[in-house]
Amino acid sequence: MSTSRGRRPITRASGEGEITVDTHVHLSTSDLLRYPRLAEFRFESRDFFNPVGSFLSAMNAADVTYATIVQPFALYGSDNSYHADSAISCPRRLRAICGLTPSEDAPASARFWLFERGMAGLRLYVGSEQDTLPGTPLDTMTAIAAEAAVPVTVVTSQQHIGTVATLAIRFAGVPVILDRLGGLREGVEGRLARLAPLAKIPNLYLKVTTAELLAPGGPELIAMLVATFGASRLLWGSNFPLTNLGGYARTVALSRSALSDLTGGDRREIFGEAARRIWFARPEYARRTPSRPAPLSMGNWH
Repeated sequence: MSTSRGRRPITRASGEGEITVDTHVHLSTSDLLRYPRLAEFRFESRDFFNPVGSFLSAMNAADVTYATIVQPFALYGSDNSYHADSAISCPRRLRAICGLTPSEDAPASARFWLFERGMAGLRLYVGSEQDTLPGTPLDTMTAIAAEAAVPVTVVTSQQHIGTVATLAIRFAGVPVILDRLGGLREGVEGRLARLAPLAKIPNLYLKVTTAELLAPGGPELIAMLVATFGASRLLWGSNFPLTNLGGYARTVALSRSALSDLTGGDRREIFGEAARRIWFARPEYARRTPSRPAPLSMGNWH
């Protein structure tokens, strides 16, 4: 992979002098020999191509400073090779998030991707209402993330939000990120009632994607969550290209405009600063080695 795109000047959000961090971008490549896809999708999804070089150009056009690139489970399963390689190609602007499903053999995979390949986060998928969160593998994988000094993101359904809260309490030194607001589908008041008890857990963050922002009541809910959690514990991600509102730049612009009623400081946290502190204020993530993981301290994340 060419690294020339990664040497371009880092840009800031147009007209505002702000850092923008997209915490939820899926990549894929047409190089099926080097990066084969699953023979069948593991769940309903659409196919897409979003190679790293094209996405870096799109970041420049959208004035997005940094991005965390997230393994698409439907396309690649637990093979995180393309995202690991893509982050290496542009270490100043990209961090790769390892995607795995908790299982008995997943801890060994987590150790490989985090320590051998230097990925900067662990994303655990337990998305079906019929699934249960397996306690022992989940704890073991979170302990490995703690050892590697990386955050843990959990993609799950609303019935397991309490389990994610327990995990965050048990591993108080690890930032635990509840993806997509826990998959809640109730109205604004119902979702707030389910999420508000998590505010007392200081290392638990909420990721909100563009789809949640633009859903009915989305801006109202985010304003309530800012009042409850503080904007510094909310992270925005576009889910591009699965969420594509007429190109990446327009998707980013519509996401920002959805929260135009928030204060400038709150928007800066949600769209950049909160994620920057977790992933991009720590230069060791760009040159992590298996033998020298970054020291873990919650002071590094805030």
